[in-house]
Formats: sequence, C-alpha cells, structure tokens
Amino acid sequence: MTSFTLQSGIAGEYVFIDELVIWVGDVYFGIDGTPTERNVLVSEIRILLRNLERQQQYQEFLQFLSAKSGEELYSILSDACWGSGEWKFETLKVLVPSDPHMFVALPAATELFDGERAFLIESTTERSRIVYRKVGTNEIAEVEVQLCEYSNMWREVMSRISGID
Repeated sequence: MTSFTLQSGIAGEYVFIDELVIWVGDVYFGIDGTPTERNVLVSEIRILLRNLERQQQYQEFLQFLSAKSGEELYSILSDACWGSGEWKFETLKVLVPSDPHMFVALPAATELFDGERAFLIESTTERSRIVYRKVGTNEIAEVEVQLCEYSNMWREVMSRISGID
C-alpha cells in the first residue's frame, strides 16, 4: 500500500511544498526534506512517471536486474546514476538503457528527499521493488511495491499540489 502526506505554504507568488512524506508499506521517504517550489516538484514527478514507463522498453534488462540481490542492485544503480555515470557490465547480451536515472524512485532535483537514494525496479513477474539506503544506518533494504499503485500515488500528489492556491 502507498500513501502520502504533505504540507505546503505560500510565499509571495510562490507555493512551496514544505514537507512531503510518502509511505510504501511501512517504509517512508521524505521525513527530513527541505521545502521545494511546487512547479519544480511537479516537473520532477512528471519525469519520474515518464522514466518508470520507459522501463517497459527493456524487458530483458529488467529480468537481469530482477535476479540481483538488493545490495547488488543498489550498488549497480547508485554507481550508474551518481558514481561513474556508466553501466559496468563486461558482456551483457541484452538491450541496456542509456540513462540509468529511469530507475530512480523519488523525484530528483528537489530537496524534499535530500540525501535519500531509492531505485524502483519494475518486475517482469509482478514483484516490483524499491531498493533504498536507510537514512542514518546506511543499510540497504528493499520493499515490494505495485507499480500501478505507486505511479497513481505520484499522480495524486501532482494533482493535489497543482490545486494549491
């Protein structure tokens, strides 16, 4: 199950999202974030949703990733997104996406999820999962998620914050 809470404020002509906490099961993200401007967040949610849809184009690569443990997945994706910026596979005979950021599970370029790294790997067998680093302990963990439910939650967040005046 996914859910969210948010708090917002208005400063002059700008609407700020002061806090956005999302839950996936009993795991939460966003508790220690810094406010961000509404339009920035809406733009980043759109990118997130587009990226999640793009995963469908790489079914064989998703099967490859699905076979990895949470620790392996986190290491591969963290390095590709924020480390070397490249995939590090010797010989992989499947189509590999050029942009590893399509696996990022939280809106980027906002401070709401500052320091939180999480990756969503869509499953080819209904077991989609979010692999993340626990804030404070740096332990790698994962939580199963229904992709449709997760995407719909972000659409609801976008709708709710777009209506704030």
